[in-house]
Amino acid sequence: MFNSLITDKLRRVAAVLIAAALLVLFSASTYMCSAAEISGYSIREFKSKVVISNENIYKYDEVISVEVDNDLEPDTEFDIVRKLPKEYIGRIASININAYDFDFDEETNLLTIHINGKGMNDTLVFEMQYTVNGVDFMGEKADYFDLYFLQGDNTGTLYNANIVVSYPEDMKIHRLSLHGAAEPFVGVWVDDNKKHRLKFEGINLPEDTVVSAKADLPAGYWANAVAIGITKTLSVSVLLAGIIIFILLRVALSREHTIEVKETRYAPAGLSPAHLGFLVDSVVDDRDIMAIFYYLAERGYMTIHEFERRRFRFTQIEYPKNETKSVRLLYEAIFDGKGVKGKTVELDSCVPAVRKAARKIRRTVEKDIFDGNRFYSVGSKLASRISKFTFLTVIAAIPIFNFVYIQLAGGQIVAGLAFIICVMMVMSIALEVLCSNYFKSQQRNSKDSNKKLVLSVIVYIVLSVLYVYFFRFAVHGRVGDMSVATASALFLLVVPLMRIGMKSRSKANAALTGKVQGLQHWIEEASKEEIAEQSSSDKNYYFRIMPYAFVLNDSRVFAGKFEYVKLEQPSWYKAYGLDEGAEFDIVTINSLIKNLPDQLSKTVFAQGIKSQVMR
Repeated sequence: MFNSLITDKLRRVAAVLIAAALLVLFSASTYMCSAAEISGYSIREFKSKVVISNENIYKYDEVISVEVDNDLEPDTEFDIVRKLPKEYIGRIASININAYDFDFDEETNLLTIHINGKGMNDTLVFEMQYTVNGVDFMGEKADYFDLYFLQGDNTGTLYNANIVVSYPEDMKIHRLSLHGAAEPFVGVWVDDNKKHRLKFEGINLPEDTVVSAKADLPAGYWANAVAIGITKTLSVSVLLAGIIIFILLRVALSREHTIEVKETRYAPAGLSPAHLGFLVDSVVDDRDIMAIFYYLAERGYMTIHEFERRRFRFTQIEYPKNETKSVRLLYEAIFDGKGVKGKTVELDSCVPAVRKAARKIRRTVEKDIFDGNRFYSVGSKLASRISKFTFLTVIAAIPIFNFVYIQLAGGQIVAGLAFIICVMMVMSIALEVLCSNYFKSQQRNSKDSNKKLVLSVIVYIVLSVLYVYFFRFAVHGRVGDMSVATASALFLLVVPLMRIGMKSRSKANAALTGKVQGLQHWIEEASKEEIAEQSSSDKNYYFRIMPYAFVLNDSRVFAGKFEYVKLEQPSWYKAYGLDEGAEFDIVTINSLIKNLPDQLSKTVFAQGIKSQVMR
């Protein structure tokens, strides 16, 4: 009995497996049958005649010869599907196929021809006529034509193709773009200007062949059309106007006062290292803020102690109430407010506060000098504001005109506006970074600043090339309007040349800058003997000037000139492993100008600076 139960179960399992196998075979046979019905033909010959009318209508007259596979039975019924160009969706006005029933899906442009199979021969010939309306934008006709014939989705090899496009005698074609097959397959477009027609002939065209013809027309060519081509003229006008505005602003409002260099051995009174750095290149960078640590210590407001290798402790002595706001901001960040005399903090504990203060200092330094109102001349500040507005306006206007030309609609408009905003921001930032790096390289002339300048120039050039490429009024892969491209390239070239130095120094600023440059000249050119003579009358001369030399990127040069000067450890700085009152040597000076900036670079600032080491 037990054996009979097992046998019964095995029979049931076998029956299920056999049924499943039969179902799979049936499905496969059905699929193969369907596939045979669909792929049971190939296009033997394709002929197309297109007439472009003065009313912006393309009249197609096509003859398609289809070769049916011998495997099909004479009475087999099947469908032939042709994909009309997706670019023509919503533009096909009427369609007719002689002697055959068909269905046309207007949403997908799929044309299905029904073959009933009765009396079917090996070769079927379809004569098809349809009309295509030209591109419309808000009910107005655009000044270009776009013709599509083969879309790269043919069934097998197309043995012979013949296309003729006729256009009106008064139609002047610009920037004609013809796409067809290439060697080793023969497919050649011929532009017969005298007969006002285009011709294409090809044999043995592979199934991925694409054949199309596109061209621009003179603005306002189509009857009763508002010429969208006018946008190209507007673009060139806006670009040229932008160039003229920049030149006029630079020449008329941004005249620079002459800077007379007056050699001095001390920094001007009340000028912190950050102020000096801003006077040099109009930027407050990490180095300028680092130098304030030394400035606070040298002026007697705090002490710096390297209690472990590259670990620092600061002790409060006196609140710098008479110093400028930018100096006080850093002091209050270190000691969490005005603090109490004798309070000691470690660098690690005040990193977040110092980082936050650094951002405020960058915005405050300019206002510290002359109260910010007389740092730049009134005319140049006005010119700078107008130039920024002009740059953003022109940068945004060209893509807007382009989007009008290529007819964005619906949700595309929102995406287009978002894209324009991104373009404005990216191009504006690239320009400002380029100008900033130019100032740094001119004034500090270091390898690091020069590298940054080269990099910013490359970035600006790349962005400019992309801008010109994308906004040259090129539709459907055409070359585009070269007048717009040329004007755009000229505008993007002129802008940085004019923008650099758009905000010129005021008269008082020029006088103070002359003193700063005089100090820089002294630091770089003074002889060791002159430095020794100066130090004999001022024992702390090195430490008074060191913060400013650090800002000017001359720390190593300046320290190297104290060969004949005996330097003693200052009361405000204690190096790691150095006894009180010990003599400063090369190693100690390295620690002074290297270790603290290195640690600040790692903890406070996202990107550090290259410290200068004595060799």
